[in-house]
Amino acid sequence: MTKLLALVTLALCALVSCGAPARRNAPIERTVALQDFRNTRRFTLIDDATHSRVDQYSVVRADANTKVLTADIMDALAEHLHSNGFDEFAREGSLPASGGGGVAWGLELREGDRVQHVLGYPPGLSQDQQQTLRALRVAFLETFNQVYSMQAVELKPGESPFKAPQTTRNPGQ
Repeated sequence: MTKLLALVTLALCALVSCGAPARRNAPIERTVALQDFRNTRRFTLIDDATHSRVDQYSVVRADANTKVLTADIMDALAEHLHSNGFDEFAREGSLPASGGGGVAWGLELREGDRVQHVLGYPPGLSQDQQQTLRALRVAFLETFNQVYSMQAVELKPGESPFKAPQTTRNPGQ
């Protein structure tokens, strides 16, 4: 995980120092998405080689779960996933509509026309295999959380983006 953070940090520093994304001859469209089957939330990372930040962030959306990465950081994330076990568990095609069978989440990687996904955690996995899948999920979430986004989000009347949900506590706690 430290290696991924170092790669992301290095790519961010390179981007800041050069001031603009690198030019590519034929960019490959990459998208990485994490689907939580328990609450139907989907978090998506797309790259700026094939998607416009302005187009993405200037439209008011119901949620802010899609973020735009630089192509260099997306390349580093895809490389990290491939070199840390994604291919060992990958299945061809898009994520299923629901998890089923104890599967809590899925991670989908689109690279051009190729779509693969992994599921966490199908029955019958060893502790090491579960740890590998967990590390892939954490790598995605750490990258997602490091990406700055200016997504406009639609709020319902009376709703505040800063208000925490109401929770109740037992008096003895």
